[in-house]
Amino acid sequence: MVFKSFTGALVCFFSGILVDVDHCVDYVRDRGINFNLKQFFQYSYGLEYDRLYILLHGYEYFVPLAFTMVVSDYNLLVVAAVIGYTQHLLFDQLTNPVKPLAYLLTYRLKNRFSKQSILSDECLRSLIAD
Repeated sequence: MVFKSFTGALVCFFSGILVDVDHCVDYVRDRGINFNLKQFFQYSYGLEYDRLYILLHGYEYFVPLAFTMVVSDYNLLVVAAVIGYTQHLLFDQLTNPVKPLAYLLTYRLKNRFSKQSILSDECLRSLIAD
């Protein structure tokens, strides 16, 4: 809407959603191929994983994305995709019960993608209480 482009809005919308494809990879790794959406959401929201890779969620990608915007001469569709990705990561950071560094890929790698390094202490305590 900012750029008055329906195509730009679609690219922004879908780039913000497609980031979550990496959750499917984690689910299939732990549970195998299963198209049961109820089980998928139970796995994700129930925090049933021990390790969470979510390889597309990383602040490190901002540098190459910014470079791509400059090289493309701020092409509308590239900018829209970067906005969608950025909004997704910021909303995840603000709304998910995670530690401040959880969306740094290098931080998760250093901590072997463990649930304990990603989830907030309060969230981990609530899991133990349940």
